[in-house]
Amino acid sequence: MRVSRKASLAIAAATFFVLAGTGVASALWSTPASVSSTVRVADLTDNCTTGGQILIENASFEEPDTGSRAGVTQVRGTGNPASGGMPGWQSKNRANVVTDIEIWRNGTTYNGLPAVATTAGKQFVELNANEPGTLFQNVKTEQAGQTLQWSLLHRGRLGKDSMQLMIGSPTSPVVQRTITTDNGVADKSSGWVRYSGTYVVPANQPTTQLSFAALTVAGGDDTMGNFLDDVTFGSSPCMRATSTVSNASPANAQTVTYSTTVANTGGSPAAGVSFSWDIPSGLTYVANSLRINGVVGGTVNGASVFAPLGAGATATAGGSLATGISASVTFDVVVTAQQSTTLAYTPRISHSNMLAPGWVRTGMPANVPLVVSAPRADLGVTATVSAQTVARSRAVMWSFGVTNAGPSASSGVVVRISVPSGLTAVTPAGPSAACTTVSGVAGTYDCSLSGALAVNATAVVTLTATAPANALTGDRYTVTAVARSSTTDPSSSNNTASATVVADATPPNPPTNLTASPGRTSITLGWRAPQYGSTDVAAYVVYRNGTYVGMTAAPSLSYTDSGLAGNTAYDYQVFSYDAAGNLSSTSIGGRAQTN
Repeated sequence: MRVSRKASLAIAAATFFVLAGTGVASALWSTPASVSSTVRVADLTDNCTTGGQILIENASFEEPDTGSRAGVTQVRGTGNPASGGMPGWQSKNRANVVTDIEIWRNGTTYNGLPAVATTAGKQFVELNANEPGTLFQNVKTEQAGQTLQWSLLHRGRLGKDSMQLMIGSPTSPVVQRTITTDNGVADKSSGWVRYSGTYVVPANQPTTQLSFAALTVAGGDDTMGNFLDDVTFGSSPCMRATSTVSNASPANAQTVTYSTTVANTGGSPAAGVSFSWDIPSGLTYVANSLRINGVVGGTVNGASVFAPLGAGATATAGGSLATGISASVTFDVVVTAQQSTTLAYTPRISHSNMLAPGWVRTGMPANVPLVVSAPRADLGVTATVSAQTVARSRAVMWSFGVTNAGPSASSGVVVRISVPSGLTAVTPAGPSAACTTVSGVAGTYDCSLSGALAVNATAVVTLTATAPANALTGDRYTVTAVARSSTTDPSSSNNTASATVVADATPPNPPTNLTASPGRTSITLGWRAPQYGSTDVAAYVVYRNGTYVGMTAAPSLSYTDSGLAGNTAYDYQVFSYDAAGNLSSTSIGGRAQTN
């Protein structure tokens, strides 16, 4: 229809608000104003797969954007929006001749007619433009038997207008429904009515046409009537979610930000869209950091994050996401983990099919791992032993020093000591360390330090054990200690240390040539080193009247026995003694008398 003629027949102009949702590909709605047919879904698994995801282009007629142009604009179908054409849609008259598509702009003063009182955008079309016409779009349908959903908003212009909805092969589409809607004179925004239904793709139909043909109009002028907006035709909703984390390798007490974007890339709108995630141990939610599309919202109960998404969402229930629309969720957490660990971020995205309320699905976006780097404390272990050799039935002590080189204090330090078989009277101990036997592991003990080990501090754990009574010379006894803690150790290569003791069952030779130099209350003994050149003598042990009285370290060859009674005779024995603790099997002896 010519614009000038429309203007002459237009109703009085009125002022109205610009609706939110400019550029939305498909409107958001809650309760349809009309009775919809029962929606059947043939395959709920194919809506996000190649060939199964079907949707129309430019569903709300928002391209091309007519901008500030008042009234109506006529454009050629399947054109480039950059040059003023309308993508996706085509129009023809009853003689099958291509015609222009007439776009009405909401937000202008032309005839005071709004688009849709939802978020369907700012533009709508009129089927009866210059003459009664048919508006249509072709889509690829590769899967026979797939159920597609259709939905639209319709209203009359001057009264009750009628049109036919046709779906099928591009050469012979089939009438699915005849739609008649009044214009809502009392309240123009209430004139829009939603209609919806389904269509099952037959076999051998790779392309399916959706078309709307004008039938009758109120007022008798075929160039005025049948307004149409927010057309949906395609597969079920397809919710795709992508997630990121601001710092994939944080340290303890650091703050990280999680972000998830949820988009409906399917062929029909989704309802009840929500985001939820149970925060794992090792992370703590930062109060008031949860945001939905940049605005504080959602709830956090304990360690559970919940964010309702989409239009019409409430504090406890998700709203709707139209085709092509997305929503974002962001929030902060503080790392409280005390040791390095990997924490998975797999939120749940729940939604239902707005056109099939019984269809509900919950999906998990791809895992975004958070590798926690907890406080670091470099432990090092050293090992020493009280003697390099040990005689039969003699005790020896191993000492293990655990030092923390930092940079942080080390918590939960445990020293595990492994003792070889053969040793007896094994006793692990240490300052501030409780030692217990490791169940099921013979000869193994865990010594736990109480409290944290400060930077540059050292704790010593000891183990005392006795060599076997039947040990043979050369038998080796190696005790090993390994330190660990609940604090991350950046280098564990120095956490283990061992010390070895060698059994010595061979006693040294005795000394020779005992001499005595008496005094009034003392006697000084002298001797020579053992014959045959014994080299392992560590000391000489002196007995008086069969009782030990003292020893002198080699290479000294004398000993003075003091505090004796005068004019008294004493019997002496002198033994050789080696480093392992062996006494010579025989001794030298003699009698001496004080003056």
